[in-house]
Amino acid sequence: LSTAAEHGFGRTDVLVTLAAGLLLLTAFAVVESRTDQPLVSLPMLRRRTVAWGNLGGLVTFSMMSTVVFVLTLYLQEILRLTAFETGLVFGVQGVLSVVAGAYAPRVIGRVGARRTLVASLAGQGAIGLSLLALGEGGWSVVLATAAVSLASMCHLGAIISYGLTVTSGVPDEEQGLATGLVTSTQQVGITVGIPLLGVLATTATDLASGVHTVLLLDAVIVLAAAVLVAVGLRVGRTRSGTVEP
Repeated sequence: LSTAAEHGFGRTDVLVTLAAGLLLLTAFAVVESRTDQPLVSLPMLRRRTVAWGNLGGLVTFSMMSTVVFVLTLYLQEILRLTAFETGLVFGVQGVLSVVAGAYAPRVIGRVGARRTLVASLAGQGAIGLSLLALGEGGWSVVLATAAVSLASMCHLGAIISYGLTVTSGVPDEEQGLATGLVTSTQQVGITVGIPLLGVLATTATDLASGVHTVLLLDAVIVLAAAVLVAVGLRVGRTRSGTVEP
């Protein structure tokens, strides 16, 4: 997957390794379902908070990494910013991400992890849509900086809240497994986003058009995930004075 964005998915080694990975994953699930002491408890994966929380985590990581990748291409290849100038754009993103990381726990304490996860995904997707207005003028640098920074604040909210969502209500003896799934989702999310969507930008004959296509798909996927997670976790109104975990 890590090389497919540059070389395409049609190569034999890519197809063979992807097929082998799926076969091994299937074999793993079969073995785990038949052992008395599985490494990964399949009933754990059927918990709503585990399944839908990890879906939210997978989407927020994969789609945000894709935005950063295509914006780097856009800023350097289309707007002709230097690597240092591009770094400054993402430096602002980093500062606001730190701010979001400090305030996210307070928000979660007030409205709950599930609501925060859904709202963060919705915010990340909605702000991502504003990037479709990027052009070739100097003002686009301002738009790119503001949008990616605000989207990253939502992204940080989703990261913290999905971890809490997955581990909430899990018995003490299974907390290690739940935490391991959270970490695995993070690593897989960072890996798959760029190859699956970034290839559309790197292989497009018109880079600007390719970047806009990726940004549109990215935002749509995040917004769709927000809806699915909200339905899956049954996020809705709660009785006055109560906050769901």
